[in-house]
Amino acid sequence: MFLPIIKHSLEAEGYFEKVVQKIYNEIQCTQSVPFISTISNSESYYWAYSKYKMIALPQGEEKYLLNLGDLYHEIGHLIYVQSEQFLVDDHLKKMTLYFNEQRAAAKWRKKKQYLERIQDAVDYWEYNWSEELACDLIAIYLVGPAYAWSHMKICTTSSGVNEIFSFRKMIK
Repeated sequence: MFLPIIKHSLEAEGYFEKVVQKIYNEIQCTQSVPFISTISNSESYYWAYSKYKMIALPQGEEKYLLNLGDLYHEIGHLIYVQSEQFLVDDHLKKMTLYFNEQRAAAKWRKKKQYLERIQDAVDYWEYNWSEELACDLIAIYLVGPAYAWSHMKICTTSSGVNEIFSFRKMIK
């Protein structure tokens, strides 16, 4: 309970609710505006908790308009919950066909470790990656190429789990 209290900002209060309301009006979204909070830390960055219709952003995020495209991605998670079958059903069916072909080839070659990796990939796609891809596509559709460019910039310069060009990653 302490984290939301220390992360509270009068400057951000109401700002993101207004931004999301404008986004919802613009895209003609019929959902109610989610609860917006600035309790996220830099490690988890933006995140959505669809069950409670909540989006969390890092404290002070109202000062960084370049990152605003990622808010569309998080809104995508709320849309995804409502429209999952429409958004990924065909993708999952085609992915299942592809991985079944890969399994058959791996069994023929007797590669048990490869079969385990295929199952891991199937699980990732079914339980996480398909949703993330759908949310990225929603954000790209709503924001345009700016989403991809701004997100790439954020990922390349951020620290923690997203640091893809760190010295440590380059020497491995």
